[in-house]
Amino acid sequence: MIDLSFLTDEEQEAILKVLQRDADLKRTEEERIRPRLLETFLAKSGKGGRQPGHSPGAKESVNTMRQVYQLVEPINPNFCFLQCTSVYPLQVIVAYRSWSPDSPVGYSSHKTGIAIFIVAVAMGAKVPECHITLDKTWKGSGHQASLEPNKLLELVRSIRMVEKAMGSPVKCLLPCEVACKEKLGKSIVAKVRILEGTTLTLDMLMVKVGEPKGHLPEDIFGLVGKKVKINTDEAETVTEDTIENLMKKSEILKCKSFCMICHGNMLIS
Repeated sequence: MIDLSFLTDEEQEAILKVLQRDADLKRTEEERIRPRLLETFLAKSGKGGRQPGHSPGAKESVNTMRQVYQLVEPINPNFCFLQCTSVYPLQVIVAYRSWSPDSPVGYSSHKTGIAIFIVAVAMGAKVPECHITLDKTWKGSGHQASLEPNKLLELVRSIRMVEKAMGSPVKCLLPCEVACKEKLGKSIVAKVRILEGTTLTLDMLMVKVGEPKGHLPEDIFGLVGKKVKINTDEAETVTEDTIENLMKKSEILKCKSFCMICHGNMLIS
């Protein structure tokens, strides 16, 4: 239901008159009046600078929600959708985010526990809404579907943990991974004993934890066809000093820096 308490008595009376006038068309109250109520509510709250939210229930279609977005977004972009239905299809959160990328999506829960909340946040919900009670044993179904203070605290902590765990879509080496990489990071090693002057083939190489660290696993195909300049025992790491005419990483970095400087000077000139 839409809260009409912000409307004046005259506005509410006008809406009721519209209902009476449309009765002869044999349309239900909700079918006829809902779009007008929704438009009045959203437009007025939007123009007032408030941050309206809309909780779509089971009766709201996707087309209705698109109309809400198209109506409100030009007036006041500071609003959000809260997914709220009896069976909670959380995939709808993803759908809302796809066609209303500039507006946050929320989740309104009437379930016991906090598990569904955590899933919703992981799927992109930014505005959690739930009922709070001091005692779930109090009379009334609303108390049973509410969170007690200790569960509310657990919910907040869990949401913060999920937010941290989601991290960034950029894959990079994290500070907490450095020690593990130095200890267990894999390198290219000799699969068999390789004599000086041998031309490397793929079946002579393998990837495993080795000391000292050598070429990275992704470089293995680039080493095929290169000549070995020193005898290398089985399981020994293949390093920069193992291969003939192989530019060292420090030299590669210098070349890259020089190229970037030259490229920058060309742009300036």
